[in-house]
Parts: sequence; C-alpha cells; structure tokens
Amino acid sequence: MTGRSITLARLRTRHEARLPPRLGPRLVALVAALELLIGAALVPALPGAARAAPLKGEVNTATDNGFARLVFAFPEENEATVRLSNGIIVVSFERPVEVNVDRIPIGLKDYVSAARRDPDGTAVRLALTRKVTINSMAAGEKLFVDLLPEGWTGLPPGLPREVIEELARRARDAEKRARQQRQAALHRDLPPIRVRVGTQPTFTRYVFELPELVPVVSDRAGDKLTLTFDAPLKFDLADAQAALPPMLGAIQAVGAQDSIAVRFEFIGKVDVRTFREDNNYVVDVLAVTERQETPLDQAAAAAEQRRAPPGAPAPVAAPRATGPPPRAP
Repeated sequence: MTGRSITLARLRTRHEARLPPRLGPRLVALVAALELLIGAALVPALPGAARAAPLKGEVNTATDNGFARLVFAFPEENEATVRLSNGIIVVSFERPVEVNVDRIPIGLKDYVSAARRDPDGTAVRLALTRKVTINSMAAGEKLFVDLLPEGWTGLPPGLPREVIEELARRARDAEKRARQQRQAALHRDLPPIRVRVGTQPTFTRYVFELPELVPVVSDRAGDKLTLTFDAPLKFDLADAQAALPPMLGAIQAVGAQDSIAVRFEFIGKVDVRTFREDNNYVVDVLAVTERQETPLDQAAAAAEQRRAPPGAPAPVAAPRATGPPPRAP
C-alpha cells in the first residue's frame, strides 16, 4: 500500500465535496483559521529579529466604499510585504512590530475571521472568510492594505487626501534640505567675502559682493540694523571695522548653520538706505544733523522786524524744510 501525505488542503477539499453547499463557506473559514493558528505557532523566531526591539504601532480598520481597509501606523518607516495564499493574508515586516490585532476580526467581520501576530513579531496573519483581491500601499510610516471583494471593478482605491498632502509637504522639505546642503557645501569651499567700504563727504557705503542672488532680509530696530543672508556665507569685515565713521559704533557678523547675519550699531540719528545692484547688496549710512541758522537768515529776520508796526511781536522764522541728503551717484 502506497503511503499518501495528509494535508489540510486535502482535508478541506474532501470535506467540501461531502458537506452540503451551505456548509462549504463555513468550513473554508474554519480550515483557514486553523491554518492561521498552526502557521503562527510553527514560525521559528529569527535570532536577528529577536534581538531587535519591536516597533510599537497600531492598526485601524474601515469598511467604507464597498471594500475593507487596514492601516498599520508606526513611529518610523518599516518595509513590509503583503501576500495572499490559501485564504491567509501574511503581512511581513522588515523589523519586528508590536501591534494589537485582536480587534481586526471585529472591525472586518465580513472579511476576516481571525488575526494573529507571529511570536517574533515579524508578521501579522489574517484568516479570510471570502475571496478578495489584495492592494497594498506604503506611505511613510503607514501601510495601507485594501481587501477588495470578488467582482471589484475599476481602479484600486487611492490614498487619503491628507496623506497625499503630507507626503507632498515632506517631499518639498526634503528638496529644500538637499538644496541647502548643496549650497552649504559650495559656500564652505569659498574664501571669505571682503566687504568693500566707500567713504563720501555725506555718507558711507558698504558693498556685499555676493557670489549669487542670495535672499537678504533687512531689519531696522532703533539704533540697530540687521541684515540676514539666507546662505552660509563668510564675510571679511576687516576694512569696515578698521575705519568706522562717526555715526557707526560697531559692525559684526554672526554665522549660523545655514545663514549669516551682519549687525550695524549706530550712534545718533542716521538715515539708512539699502538696495541691490546685480548680485551685490549695498548699504548706505547717512548722518542726519539739525540745520543751523546762517547769517543770511538773521539779516532777513531783522529786516522783517523793521517793517513791522510798532508794538507788533517779533516774527518767528519759519523752519526750513529738511529732508534726507541726496542719493549718492
């Protein structure tokens, strides 16, 4: 007599043939749950996985729009693969996970009859009660597993709008960080930029010769002016600090990881004008002084007093309009 191996698949096929049609789906679900329990119990614990600390996460379920969805969420990304075999869904993770799967059969009672996590935490197994098609999508720290019922037509469901917007924001932030890192590496190799100083009778000009069109934010507060350059530049202020004009107390640069700020400290009343000239950034500092009465003004006031009738009060000289000094060419 030739020996034949007895498997759960053979038992399921034999019992489906003998039982009435209405008992067939129940037996399929029972055999699937039994396979799930046996498979979870026989999975050996991997030495590497046992040493790795499991990622604590959660799983949520939903049955909207005619299909079932499981959402696994973890504090960080964890590669996962999803496969379907003999009515069992196996979700395998690269790193062990620690999630509570007891409420999955309750939330997906029309799709899942039992749910178990492997002892080593590297996989989650689901026993199905009906035929489905699997569609899985990874989005950052989340894994979406959709169970599409038999007869599903059309495209697979997509990601929620808020998840897509979050992924787009992360992509923009990552691109910005990469661009800043490239600029930082480029500017790190450049020599310090020497700030040129030009002194005129009425104003002093400071020219920052930038290697490219760098964004600059100007902030005037009281007797201080702060210029923030959105790039990790280095400035040589030797010329500017060697000969400070009377209206300037100090000038210094403070560097950060991805920017640099240049601060001006003024003495007395000053007029500050900033503008761009190609890639350069120019700062003009002009001293504002009160106008003194000239001898010509005194003579005009005396003549007016002589023409006034006796006993009339002395005329008060109207203040002459003053304005900022003319712009230097």
